Amino acid sequence: MKINLGVLQEFIKEANQLQRNKEYSFNFDEFSFENLLKFFYLYHLQDNGYLIKVTANFDKNFIAADVNNPFDLKEKISQTFAYFLGELLDNVKEHSHTNRAYIFHNINDNEILGVFDAGISIQIRYKEVGIQFKEPKEAIKMAISGISAKTKEERGYGLSSIIKITQALNGEFLLISGEGIFYLNNNENFIDNLSFFWPGTSVIIKSIKPKENFNFLEFIKWL
Repeated sequence: MKINLGVLQEFIKEANQLQRNKEYSFNFDEFSFENLLKFFYLYHLQDNGYLIKVTANFDKNFIAADVNNPFDLKEKISQTFAYFLGELLDNVKEHSHTNRAYIFHNINDNEILGVFDAGISIQIRYKEVGIQFKEPKEAIKMAISGISAKTKEERGYGLSSIIKITQALNGEFLLISGEGIFYLNNNENFIDNLSFFWPGTSVIIKSIKPKENFNFLEFIKWL
């Protein structure tokens, strides 16, 4: 899996003992899932009044948005990734108990999208509608299979459709929420519990830039 959970766990420990007025700088000339997760986490703390400064060399690719109000990405987004973004923001609005989302998008030979919220985790959201799990990873498994937390009976195709399309693009998909994680690429499918707590839900998707004639609807019409 292209993420070192031990490194991320150590980062969480350090972040819980932040030094006042410390500056954290990120260089994304070479993209990594870990660095984007770290950036999201620290930017969220800064955005909520922590006396730290977070900088990165991708300002034009990043926005903090109120999901209930219109906003514009600063770069062109493919139709496929626009669909991903819409589905993920719907999840934030409907399930996270927050209207604040942090969005990263970059497009060149590859297209990358990250959406982070610091609301409630997937497992807690299921608990609210009466669905209990012994392990956090079971909540993740249910979410990606298309079982909605709106009601026990309702289907929710957002995450499952995103994963299906990402597979068609031979891309990578990462979801981390509370104490559960799911990662997928064309060679690997990984789901597990975490030994630390990640606030809210973060999703990162990376693939080759979809061709203009790529019809993502073909992969979801039978869901």
